[in-house]
Amino acid sequence: MSFYRVPDDSPGEACLYFIIDSAAGLILYVGETCKSNKRWKGIDDYKDYIASYQDLHHRYGMNTAVNAAFW
Repeated sequence: MSFYRVPDDSPGEACLYFIIDSAAGLILYVGETCKSNKRWKGIDDYKDYIASYQDLHHRYGMNTAVNAAFW
């Protein structure tokens, strides 16, 4: 989940973003930002949520394919 590491000189844009599990066909999180170049650099609840989601699935032998999509 290092998609948020963009160059510091990136101008950034307003966008909607979706965190999805393609293996399960689920949308896990929907967010919005006005400055995409700064949104994911700090601490954010969704990062902990996704880490817990993946840890639990791994613990019980369930597949995940977590991805991010932007619009």
